[in-house]
Amino acid sequence: MEPLEILVSFSRETFIWLAVTLALGGPAAAAAGRAMARAWRGAGRAVFYAAILAAASGFLCYALFSVAAIPMTAIAAAIVAGGAARAAALLSLWAAACLLLGLCAYAGWRLTRARMMRDQYGQLDGS
Repeated sequence: MEPLEILVSFSRETFIWLAVTLALGGPAAAAAGRAMARAWRGAGRAVFYAAILAAASGFLCYALFSVAAIPMTAIAAAIVAGGAARAAALLSLWAAACLLLGLCAYAGWRLTRARMMRDQYGQLDGS
């Protein structure tokens, strides 16, 4: 089954991928965002860590449920055969996981940074 077909049709594999990505990766990405905000680091690092967490969630999908969210053998075969477009299509689930977890990481970063700024400079809000 093609990765784009997996995204369009809501099958068992899609449900497992979405559940693992959001249930395990989402809180981890939000925690990474909060940690970056507490250390006064930029949001870009949190999004970078979200990409690593997306690869980890793909591994967990495969290890726990035998759902190949990131089919590495097919990607390697497509690259060797010169099909960059096919390799990009196969990486679509990983890219979607990066996007979802990146949004979770940015939300954690933004909420924590806003709270820190309010606590630090609360006297400037005019109320």
